[in-house]
Formats: sequence, structure tokens, C-alpha cells
Amino acid sequence: MNPNPRLSPPIRQDRFFLEVLRVWARSRGTARGRMSLLLVAAGIGTISQGWVKPVVSAAWEAAFGKPVHFPDVSPLWGVLLIVLGLGFFIRTASSAPRPASGTRRTVVAVHHQSMEALTRPLLPSALPLELAGADIHPFDINQGSFYVGGILTTPGAAVRLQMDLATRLRAFLDSRPNAEIVYYGKAHVPLVFLAGHTLSTGAPIRLFELDRQSGDWRAIDQGDGEDLGFRVARAASGDGASDVAVRISVSYHVHAADVREVLGRPYRDVHLSIADPRVDAIRTKHQIETMTRAFRQLLDQLHGEQPGTARIHVFYSGPMSLAFSLGRQISPTIHSPVLVYNFTAKTIPKYGWAVHINGDGSPESMIVPVSAAGGEDLTDVRPTQRTERVF
Repeated sequence: MNPNPRLSPPIRQDRFFLEVLRVWARSRGTARGRMSLLLVAAGIGTISQGWVKPVVSAAWEAAFGKPVHFPDVSPLWGVLLIVLGLGFFIRTASSAPRPASGTRRTVVAVHHQSMEALTRPLLPSALPLELAGADIHPFDINQGSFYVGGILTTPGAAVRLQMDLATRLRAFLDSRPNAEIVYYGKAHVPLVFLAGHTLSTGAPIRLFELDRQSGDWRAIDQGDGEDLGFRVARAASGDGASDVAVRISVSYHVHAADVREVLGRPYRDVHLSIADPRVDAIRTKHQIETMTRAFRQLLDQLHGEQPGTARIHVFYSGPMSLAFSLGRQISPTIHSPVLVYNFTAKTIPKYGWAVHINGDGSPESMIVPVSAAGGEDLTDVRPTQRTERVF
């Protein structure tokens, strides 16, 4: 062990380069930051004339039969342009807002997993640059003990564990109002929807998805991403029914036949989908916001169309980041009862149970079982009475 870690060259180099990256991240989106790039590029171009000019001149003469003449520019002008560019860069970085001296940003890393193939924790190096060096508090929601033989055998117990841990997380967030939340993991769809629903909208949230090749975590990109051809289609049938089935096809297609097997009664069908459902289609925050905005608008529309006893049945195939974000759109007091179903290929029917996301009562009462004959037990599913979120 190095007796004096402050003198360790590798650590000093890592911190130096990390600070340079932080400075660049702060300055690149500003006018001065862009100007610094242009000046440095122009300076490098001016200095490199010595080898660029002969190459261009020879190519021009070969093509047109006569040489091309360039004006002579001293390399010192290139040095001056580079110095000016670096000056803009440093000035921008120094004027950008920084955290208060001596403070560290706080990150709550919520690791949610309810399957036997447990995923590894998020490494600090996976965090975005602006959170480098943050004070990270891991918070595990591990429901893997209820997952036996490829089936979540006691979903009610899993929900109870999740809700109990939610109370602890809320207390932590109350003591650190400026904390940011990172959510990631591998869990059953209804549990992920429930996590999103119960999470307070006050704290900033960053979402991560599992990279299946490396087993590491990748952050949802903040850019726009490709147009996935998202669309909302309402079927003409079932106009007189009060219940609504909302199929969401992103990773795979949610088949109407599987839904009919579950409900066993008249219902209206709404299909939210992308043009080409596939795994890992969702990559960016903009893509998630496009779908969550449409989902919220649908819920609001159905609230105006349906009687108070109507129910909304959600059948979802997509990534955790989107499921979590959709759960945040479900109102605990405004919307009709929203039931999110769990898919398991090993069971008959494939959707064996659901969670009443905006329900009230004990965790066990929020579980809605589906019988093998079709048609779920809805005797205790009533419009929600809850007035606040769990955390």
C-alpha cells in the first residue's frame, strides 16, 4: 500500500483528466465553449499548413495541370488562435455554476430485482460525468427470495417488502431534499410500475438499463434518438364496455388473444406500440417521454369517458425504464383502477396475476389473481381512495 496516497501518480492523473472532462462538459454547450473549439481548430489548421499545402497543391496540379498557390501565413498566428481558444475555454469553465465548496452531491441508487438471475450493482464509473465523485447511497429492493422455479410464487409478499422499503427510502429523502435518484435493475413488470407510481415526482430521477452483452449498466441517453414510429390505435369493437385493455408493445408484440384469455368479458382495446417492436429499442429520454405523455393523455381521456366502476387493464412488454416512467403517470386519486399484469410463459394463462397499482389497502389486497378459466377476481378492486404516494 502506498504510505502517502496523495503522491500516487495514477490517482493524480485520473483526477486531472476527470477535471478536464468536467470543464469540457460545463463549457461545450455555451457560446464561448463553441467559440473555443473554432479557434483551436483554426489554430491547428494554420500550424499544419506546412504539410497540408504540398499535398493539396500536388493533387490540384495532377487534376488540372497547374499548381495552386496558397498565401503564406506564419505558424505564430496558429499559436495565437490556439491560445485564444483555450482562453475562452478556461473563462467559460470558471464562470459556470459549481457546487458549493466542500459539498458533494447525493445519489440514491435504487437497485430493484425480483428474479433469480440477480444483477450486479451499479458502479460509480457508470454514473454520468456531472455526478462523478457523488456520495452514493445504495438502496436494494431484492424480492428474489419469492422467485422459485421461474415464477414469483407470492407476489403479495413481494409487494409488502417493496412498500416497507419505500417507507425507509422516503425517510432518507426527507433528510436529503437535494438527493438525486438512480433507478435500475431487473424486476417483474407490475412491481416496476408500482415502484414508479409510488416514487415522489419531487426528486430528479436517472434511469439505467442492463447491457445484456457486458452485464453492466448504461444510462438512458438525454438526446432525442431515432423515431420509433410510436402510435396509439383504438379498436372499433367493445364500444359499449366499461373496462379497457391497454396493450403496450415495445420489446415484443402483446397479442390480443392473450388478453381475451385473461379478461373473458367485453372490453375496449387500445394498443400503444412502436412500428417495429424489439428488445433495446428504447435508448433515450425523449423516446420515453413521447410514450409516457401519450399514456397519461389516454388515462385522462378514459377518466372522462368511463364510469367510476370501470377498470383499466395494462398488458406491457418493454424495458424497465419505460415501465417505471409509465407507472409515474398513474394518479392515485384521479384515474380509474389501473391493473398491470405479469407475463409468465410457464403459466396458464400466461398472465397469471396483476397488481392494482393505484389501489388502497394491504399489499396482499393489491394482488389480483387470474383463474385458469379466464376472468380475474375483481371483487375487491374498487376505485382508489389513497390521497398520497408512499415515498
